[in-house]
Amino acid sequence: FNISNSFFYDEFIIQDYRNVLEKYDVDRSYLELEFMENISTNEEKMKEHIRSFHEMGFYCSLDDFGNGFSNFNLLKDSNLDVIKIDRCFFQEKLSEDAKEILRTIIHLIKILGMEVIAEGVERKEDIDFLSTIDCDAVQGFYFYKPMPMKDFFDLIDQTKTRQDS
Repeated sequence: FNISNSFFYDEFIIQDYRNVLEKYDVDRSYLELEFMENISTNEEKMKEHIRSFHEMGFYCSLDDFGNGFSNFNLLKDSNLDVIKIDRCFFQEKLSEDAKEILRTIIHLIKILGMEVIAEGVERKEDIDFLSTIDCDAVQGFYFYKPMPMKDFFDLIDQTKTRQDS
């Protein structure tokens, strides 16, 4: 679930999610709350929200890191589970400076005990580079472009058939 400004400041946000969890008895291991990096946050409120969502069993991530104000103080004190590095790093071929910035950011995030996902990756050389600097996961069109649901399930079936062979 994406948490943007309009939801972040809703006084009932925590209770609304608690009600949905109770009503539908959803397996919380499949749920992640994604705070948008451009939220104009009150850091204490963000920390309170993350604490409350963790108590309910949610994973909490910060989306679009690096595309905005990249609040390192928030990283330090928020107890987030995942940081998603914004696609802006991967729109053009990575320069040596960009590689060093990514290497440093990922190293810092890992030291703080969080996972790292690089978003918007479309080139093999970026995948190869990210695999050398301890990036946990990569999202992007390099693997597949968006597709209709039926095509997705066909792809899953084909992959499973190959693995079973």
